[in-house]
Amino acid sequence: MTGGNRLEKELGTTGRAETAAGRQSRVDLAPEPELTRWGNLKDPALEAEFRADRYERELRKAMRWSAWSAFGVYMTFGIIDFVAVWDVLEVALVLRYLVIGPMALALGVLTMTKRAAQYQQFIGIMHSLMGPALFLTVGELAADPGGLLYTLWGAILFPILVPQLTRLGVRWTLLVSLFALVYMVALDWVVDPRMVWQQLFLIIFFITGCGYGVWMTYTGETAARRSFWKGKIIAWQMDELASEREKSERLLLNVLPSSVAARLRDQETIADSFEEVTVLFADIAGFTKYSAKVSAEQLVSRLDEIFTAFDNIADDLALEKIKTIGDAYMVAAGLPEAHGDGPAAVAKMALGMHAAVQEVNAATGESFAVRVGIHTGPVVAGVIGRRKFIYDIWGDTVNTASRMESHGEVNRIQLSEATAALLDERFELEERGMVELKGKGPTRTFWLLGCSD
Repeated sequence: MTGGNRLEKELGTTGRAETAAGRQSRVDLAPEPELTRWGNLKDPALEAEFRADRYERELRKAMRWSAWSAFGVYMTFGIIDFVAVWDVLEVALVLRYLVIGPMALALGVLTMTKRAAQYQQFIGIMHSLMGPALFLTVGELAADPGGLLYTLWGAILFPILVPQLTRLGVRWTLLVSLFALVYMVALDWVVDPRMVWQQLFLIIFFITGCGYGVWMTYTGETAARRSFWKGKIIAWQMDELASEREKSERLLLNVLPSSVAARLRDQETIADSFEEVTVLFADIAGFTKYSAKVSAEQLVSRLDEIFTAFDNIADDLALEKIKTIGDAYMVAAGLPEAHGDGPAAVAKMALGMHAAVQEVNAATGESFAVRVGIHTGPVVAGVIGRRKFIYDIWGDTVNTASRMESHGEVNRIQLSEATAALLDERFELEERGMVELKGKGPTRTFWLLGCSD
């Protein structure tokens, strides 16, 4: 696994691909949605989503309110029949209380059921038709002026108001209006034709009113869809922002410990002292010569394979990887949070590193060897710089651990006396004796041979 592939794995390759595809489609989003001539969204799936969203947000309550309001109007305003259309009172009461009233009641009950969403268009159409059916019929049968009043009421107010309340849509609003016009003209000719000027007045008044109703419906429907579209764009942008923030967070946590990253986000200066930290340095022996005889891709691939195995061991043992320098690997226990068994965990890490290198050799036919040094003591840790920063550690403990590695032997693990004293009987140690360390002088060291665990 190469370094790039490993980073893709940590970021989530599939998620990144999906995000990239989503980003492409979202970047190309027009500020205004594509609408049909009827004011609907051109994308059928988006239109269906809009309808479902609007029904849940507003239409469910609006349908119930308009249905029961209509039923109340039909029932209550029957008193007007006694005054305005007394000459056809029997017909008016039969239509109102035995036909239209029960239908309005049934529609009101339907809006209260779980199937209301499925029949929302049917409910809107029926409400838009029942008004004209009642008032146009009674208005054409009754004598003027009561008949004219009912005709105007049925021809204008219902085709305008009901589609607005039920969100019927432009197409059905237009059809209901045309039906009311045709029904009014046909009924007038069949029952008792009015004078020509009266008919023209009604038709012009009707077309003007219903045209305004259709225009209001179109304006409202397109405005609702534009608002929905803008909401979608904002939601997509927020998702994109969250996705990018999550990526940045994962990248930051890939570089810094989570507690340190949190403090850094709060613009806190990261500078801590720790009294007991076990530091491990590991170096792949002979890697410089190996790098001179292989391609860059093969070199990076092999090093990444080994260091990835080291990373996995460190994660399993709850150790903090500090950094890699060339073919050297540095890890520590006891920071930024205390480790319950730091020296033992680092010792296990060293043994695991040797085993991991042997596995790589067996799989690739190479002959890599690792040299490891460990020391325990106080360190200072922190983050410095503003670009390409890392969580680093300093102090004599770090230098001593480095000397343990550089003055050690290939395929062996050298410990300082301080670390050896902290390991229990699970670990098999062998005293090496006094070793002359650069900058330290004669120092007592030990070999770590194995662990009973």
